[in-house]
Parts: sequence; C-alpha cells; structure tokens
Amino acid sequence: MALELNGTTGVSLVQDGVVTAADLASTLDLSSKTITGIPVTNEFAQYTRYFGANVDGDAASAGWNNVGLNSEVSDTIGASISSSQITLPAGTYFVTGFCQAYECNRTGARLRDTANSVTLLTGGGGWSSASYNGLVLAYLSGQMTLASSTSFYFQVYAGNAGRLGLRPASGESWQQSGLNIWKIA
Repeated sequence: MALELNGTTGVSLVQDGVVTAADLASTLDLSSKTITGIPVTNEFAQYTRYFGANVDGDAASAGWNNVGLNSEVSDTIGASISSSQITLPAGTYFVTGFCQAYECNRTGARLRDTANSVTLLTGGGGWSSASYNGLVLAYLSGQMTLASSTSFYFQVYAGNAGRLGLRPASGESWQQSGLNIWKIA
C-alpha cells in the first residue's frame, strides 16, 4: 500500500501489518509538507458536579436549569467559576459537556451567556419519562469563539420537573455532570 501525502505518492509504510519507528524515520520525509489539524494549546479547564453517596441529583424544574458545577478539577486557561457561572477570557474554545437527566421528559443542553442572554453553544439530549424511570445524558460538543471575557452557565432543559442525576446504588460518591474546555486559539 503506497502512502500519499499532499499529492506525492511514497513507499508503503505497512509491512506485515506493523509500522515501526525505523520505517517512519527512513521513509517519511515531511520537511516540505504541511500537516494541519485542530490547533491546540496547553490550556484546559474542567468543571464537575459531585454528590455524596446517599444524595440524588439536583431538582430540575420544567424549562432551562443551571447545572450546579461545584468542583474545579483543572484550570490552565485563567477561567473562573462562581456559583456555577464560568468566566472565560477571549479566545476560541472547544467544549464538551454532559449532565444526567432523570424523569425530565425531553432534554437538551446549552451554554448561555449571562450578560447578553444569548446561547453560545447547543447540544442534544434524549427522552427520560417518569413512567419508566428514565435516565439520559444531556450533552454538548462544539467550538465557540469569544470576542471578550464572557460569563456563562451550563444549562440543561427539562420538559417537566425531574432530577439532574440519580445516585448509583454502590454507596460511592458520583459525578452528575462535567464540562471540559480546551482553548484552541
């Protein structure tokens, strides 16, 4: 199998199903090639919501609910969190997040700018009916660009009153939600 890179065909790197460091060093010349991908910095922030062993998740009313993030796991971006409101400096970010939704019917997730009342990023969810004790994850994943320092909430939509999470029967503390933020530019 020949390798093609930027329109140039080279030698096969796969022999007997194995690519070795020697193969790469001797046959792959990238000196005049451009390799592109998602730009990444070493800046990352992570926020979560943990509960004790015998505590169910926060009550959710019908409509949009702020996810009560209560733990900053990591922050090299220079972000801040206060009462579950996160503030990020200007930049471009890739964000993933999830939150459990129990018996909330239709669910969804978003990041909501608190000063300008606009949605920065939307996600998806599912259906979790009280009639069958349903539990689903509301989630989001995507890129957003902030022109200036911006404060926002991670929010979950509940079609009717329910809970944001349900404790496991194991007797251990548990994670109801999480938000991961990478600064990419």
